[in-house]
Amino acid sequence: MLDALEKLRSPGATPRKWRTTALTVAACGITAVVLIALLPQQWATPRVDVSFITIPYEAKIYLDGKEARDAHGVPYRTPCTVPGLPGRMHRVVFEREGLRNLDIGDQDLGATREVVGKWPEAARP
Repeated sequence: MLDALEKLRSPGATPRKWRTTALTVAACGITAVVLIALLPQQWATPRVDVSFITIPYEAKIYLDGKEARDAHGVPYRTPCTVPGLPGRMHRVVFEREGLRNLDIGDQDLGATREVVGKWPEAARP
């Protein structure tokens, strides 16, 4: 494109040739902007609703090291369904008072809609 514009600056360039090249360059620029704006939407990670269950109940949920909270900032506690999570791999950890953290590991929330955790020490009499 730069070569075409440089040729237009030469003394032999006609106004018609200049106009045609300018329109071509503008059309290419507009097409590029539209493609850049639309492509990320096609590859966006889908949002999914995921249920979290623990035994015993009332555990905090951590996804990728951050506590899961609703739109009002209230932490989710099990059992619950967390809406609108990115459907991709997440590191899931449950935390409950009086018990060690339960690291469920990496979970593909794009493939599963339910994550269940049970503390081994909670099963002891």
